[in-house]
Amino acid sequence: MTRNGKTVALLATCAALLGTALAAQTGSVLSDLESEEVRARYRAEAAEKIACPRIEGYDALMAAFEKNATSKWDRAAMGCATEYGARAMDELSLPTNLIWAVATFRTGNIETHLEVLGAHLDYFEVLDQSYSAHYQGVELAAELGLRWEQARERAEGLMARIDPLVSKLNEARLLRAAYLLASTLRETQTDAQNAAVATAVEDLQIAIGENPEALDGLGPLLLGQVLAVLPEFLGGDILAAIALLEQAHALNPTDLSVHHTLVEAYLGERETDKALALLKQAVGIDPVAENLQDYVDEMKYLGGLALRAGAPELARQMGEQRATVLAAHQQLDPRKEMAALGHGGADPLTGKKPEDLN
Repeated sequence: MTRNGKTVALLATCAALLGTALAAQTGSVLSDLESEEVRARYRAEAAEKIACPRIEGYDALMAAFEKNATSKWDRAAMGCATEYGARAMDELSLPTNLIWAVATFRTGNIETHLEVLGAHLDYFEVLDQSYSAHYQGVELAAELGLRWEQARERAEGLMARIDPLVSKLNEARLLRAAYLLASTLRETQTDAQNAAVATAVEDLQIAIGENPEALDGLGPLLLGQVLAVLPEFLGGDILAAIALLEQAHALNPTDLSVHHTLVEAYLGERETDKALALLKQAVGIDPVAENLQDYVDEMKYLGGLALRAGAPELARQMGEQRATVLAAHQQLDPRKEMAALGHGGADPLTGKKPEDLN
């Protein structure tokens, strides 16, 4: 999958799978504090903590962006990388007409804007993982809330430049849809979240009608994810979702985010044989085909799905492969605090409670 395609795929998976369930949880520990003075103090401390070293000049900013834009195991490094990327884009002129872009040799500027926006979507995913931690103290809540607001503000600035191209560039429309899903997952009122999903669905339907293969089939993947989790009275359609996800899988047979969404849909429809066939394919996927953090996260999730499908041996293999990658790449986050997929609070691969994991 191309970088822009993969950039948003996993993040949008989380947004679609969790968006409606989290609609009532978009606040934070910090917002529950009664004292505005206390909230302000924690936010001020968070602002000082997350401030990035000052860098000037387009080349230096882009070098800093490229260095850590995919460091999904480190929210601080990614936060600074996305800030540097957005600041670099402030120094680029972005044409609003594709013909003019070609005539003035600035199509590269468009691609770079899309790349930086994609990195922000990855960053939203990283932050969402931290929000999902079992024990989120006030300090962390303040930090995450501020990071989310800053990332959304930067992404909105990027979208404002990209938006004039949406009607002319399918990739821009797809990334706008992914942005709407990702940026409203947290720190967003329910009405605004629902409106964002509705707009994203409309964008995805248009994009798929124009070119379902754009960004390696990202449109069918995102729309399939949304239709799979929405209730019927809000437009959900599990059979249509499965058809779209199967289309996405045909275009991206090694993308684990497609695997886990489609496996979950199959299990929901009691298509266990199809789910098991897909899980067996996932075991054989080379870790280097993914961002390594994505790989270990997905293998943890897929291991839980394998247990649901009655395949403990597959779950064991996934756990072993995940452990091998974690051992070889110490910088990766093992996500010990990740929710345990409905297995009574126990890790589906180890059977241990989060507090028992070393």
